[in-house]
Amino acid sequence: MPGFLFDTNVLINYLRHDSSAKNAIAAASEAGHIFISRISILELWAPAKWKKKEKSENLVPRWVRKLNEGELPLGIIELMEDNIEEHNIELPFYLQVEVIKENSYWVIMDENQRTMLQIQHQNGTLTIGYPEKRREELEEEIKKIYDLREEYNAKIIDVSRKAQEYAEVVLQHHYQTLGKNAVTDALIIGSGLARRAWLVTLEIRRWKTIARDFGRHRANLPRMKVISPEQLVQEFAT
Repeated sequence: MPGFLFDTNVLINYLRHDSSAKNAIAAASEAGHIFISRISILELWAPAKWKKKEKSENLVPRWVRKLNEGELPLGIIELMEDNIEEHNIELPFYLQVEVIKENSYWVIMDENQRTMLQIQHQNGTLTIGYPEKRREELEEEIKKIYDLREEYNAKIIDVSRKAQEYAEVVLQHHYQTLGKNAVTDALIIGSGLARRAWLVTLEIRRWKTIARDFGRHRANLPRMKVISPEQLVQEFAT
């Protein structure tokens, strides 16, 4: 039976109740074995993993004009309501806006000066950042990942010595391809190679670039099999 190792970004989408991530996990459970790297559980502690980016061309034009003028339209908060609810963030009735960097950065606070959202508009992209989650919220989300063991018979795997060796090869040849998360991504890829598992990721282009390179030039490594959540459902759902 095939194995499927889920990248951190897919697991985060699962926690956000994304249907494609949920369907992929269910399909993988029926088709084979689910693997989750302990690296992904550690990555969940990184606040940057919970940022939401929205290209300005997808926003209301008058909002973009106001953003460029240094004004934050509070209607943007309505755009993010679904994401806010999924993060268990309750916005106060009375919001306070503080401009941190003129024309580019705002902080949304409640009446007690507690940071609720961080918003930045730069280079045509709107980034919504959520403040660091309280420890109990993070632990609850991590518990949901561990609960996959019972619900879908998923297996939490450590990084083996062989996986580390494969990860080192990935970094030697594709450090720039992977970008800022190169080390953790390489360890997850290495774990997938060691398990001969499909790597299920949203970073489909980057990881397929590495897979093609390995297929052409590094025959001594296991075949790197990369698939998106949508492709997994199409190819393996019964």
